[in-house]
Amino acid sequence: MPPSVINRLSQLQRPSGVRMNSSIITGLTRSLTQARYQLFRTIGNPRGAGFVSVPTNGTDSLLQHLSARRIAWTAQESNPFMQMLNQELKGGNSYPVLVAVLGAGIGLVPVVGTAAGLLFAATTTGVDLTKTSHSVIAREGDQIWQVEEIGKEGNRVMHVGSYFVVDPYRQQTLTRGWLIHEERTELTL
Repeated sequence: MPPSVINRLSQLQRPSGVRMNSSIITGLTRSLTQARYQLFRTIGNPRGAGFVSVPTNGTDSLLQHLSARRIAWTAQESNPFMQMLNQELKGGNSYPVLVAVLGAGIGLVPVVGTAAGLLFAATTTGVDLTKTSHSVIAREGDQIWQVEEIGKEGNRVMHVGSYFVVDPYRQQTLTRGWLIHEERTELTL
């Protein structure tokens, strides 16, 4: 891929370090009718052993497919998975609140430019860094949103998959959410 295309990608914010047990993320994505991620897929390495991650829609259309978002799960009291999720959420004490940007990240507010720039640029995240801990617990009706972005870290093209707990009933808009998991995957072009 020409360097000019990589240069057009937004620089990603530093990794948050927020991670949950992989079995919880697998449980959240189990109900999805499509692949776990929308923006990349894993294939056998054409240059040798192992596997590589590539853009789902191909390298040529990378700039047209930089973000995706969907509801991964809605909390229900009767679902035993909700207890497992809440137990995992209680295991940490530093889940920064993402304020005002999630609405744009999930498509409820128009976005000018790339969503990767909006969601991961340090000046626009709205993360409340004055608070050092938050108790995050999913309640009946809360939604887990999966937000994906493709951007760059230096000269590497990266996919960021994030999961947020969103409370759509106790707020006027979906502009607040809690980041509960982030994982990054380097893409091969």
